[in-house]
Amino acid sequence: MSEPRIAYCLFCEDIREEVGHKQSYMGVQEGEMVAAIPPGASRDSTVALPKLVIIVWLTTDFNDVPERATVTISAPPGRSVVFRSELDIGPRVPRGAPPEWASRFVMRTQIPFQNFIIAEDGVIEVVLDTQREMIVAGRLRVRLQWPRDAESPAGTPTASEPPSEQSLPAPQETKPSPARRRSAIRRTGRTPARG
Repeated sequence: MSEPRIAYCLFCEDIREEVGHKQSYMGVQEGEMVAAIPPGASRDSTVALPKLVIIVWLTTDFNDVPERATVTISAPPGRSVVFRSELDIGPRVPRGAPPEWASRFVMRTQIPFQNFIIAEDGVIEVVLDTQREMIVAGRLRVRLQWPRDAESPAGTPTASEPPSEQSLPAPQETKPSPARRRSAIRRTGRTPARG
């Protein structure tokens, strides 16, 4: 019996190709990404990320590799589709018996975006359709952060909450201590010479 197909993804700002066929992922995002709105922006402002790269992996048994799969990426507003592409996986599968050191087949693809627009709070979702099932490879929550001096949309707090009953008490005011004067005599570890 075949193991289940697994898809997962990573969100980052850039990929750097290193010596020795290695890659470095720069600015990896986890859980939530906050996009700052510049001061003085209007209520309907959006944020354009200079670059966003999504790397998608599909892991399957060698005897259960789909011929093709479709990657779909949706984003706010309204989970609209911002990317869809069909991956031709068949040619990537090694011919003949798999290497004895390999337990499963792994396919990776990277999807770079330039000036990725974030229009409102929501979730970027990556889904892989393998013709047999739909697999959610990953989600990243995005949130617009309004500057304190900007007019924020309705329902977004612009001031901090009042202190609760469990807040620490305010420190007591103290009187400043009088400044001490330094002694005019300078002491050293040397013994004065006797005349």
